[in-house]
Amino acid sequence: MGNNLLELTGVSAELQRKRIIDTINLAVPKRSRVSIIGTSGCGKSTLLKLIAGLLRAPAWQVTGQAAIEGKCFNAGDSATLLTNCGRQYAFIAQDSLSIFDPRLKIKEHFLEISRLRDGEKEEFLLQVMSLLRNLLITDPERVLESYRNELSGGTLQRISIAMGLIHKPRLLIADEPTSAIDRYSRAQLISVLKKVYRDTNLSMLIVSHDIDFVKEISDITYVMKQGKFIDKINTKELGNEDNDLYTRSFLQACNRWKKERLYEGS
Repeated sequence: MGNNLLELTGVSAELQRKRIIDTINLAVPKRSRVSIIGTSGCGKSTLLKLIAGLLRAPAWQVTGQAAIEGKCFNAGDSATLLTNCGRQYAFIAQDSLSIFDPRLKIKEHFLEISRLRDGEKEEFLLQVMSLLRNLLITDPERVLESYRNELSGGTLQRISIAMGLIHKPRLLIADEPTSAIDRYSRAQLISVLKKVYRDTNLSMLIVSHDIDFVKEISDITYVMKQGKFIDKINTKELGNEDNDLYTRSFLQACNRWKKERLYEGS
């Protein structure tokens, strides 16, 4: 436990007496990149919401233990999880467009999360511009003066990552980060996440159906089926013969789907 930034032990979650997450054990070591893969509806995104403290009683019944840097508490304590999500985690939503108010300039979104006094805002925006450059946005001055509808999906996603990183979190949590972007933006995202990992001490927890992306960006992969983890693999070994039978059949289905998409696009 001492080397883990985040740990879940025997965690389950029920909604209207239906078990969505079933006896999950998860460890995110410090300075690691962990991914969770599985079919749509298997519980991946729900698990991330649980970690972020977004599954609230009485609608949700959550049991089991959570630990953040060795400090244990009930996994159903959504207030503690939500507090840590604000202080130590950065949560990158699946649809980055939805987090931006179309009436506000991008700089106003950053200022809103900073809650600084007027005299501190100029220095803060300089820090934001530096961070945006580090995330491969070459014209941060223009971007900060822009509105949501004036920017591409890939740029908005990198801005959402910057909003998460500005307060120097310990863990970056991303929910299906490649699902709503094109191939060019996907390649940029991979470069950005690799750079963030190189330049910082943070860990990453990523949910994705994009197996090639997972292979590029993670070290440890959990495979989920119907709310349970049925395999935990060194990501380099994904697809090996010693993988669980379900893992191999799932990867084969992903490969078939990928080939069909390439055929349709040719």
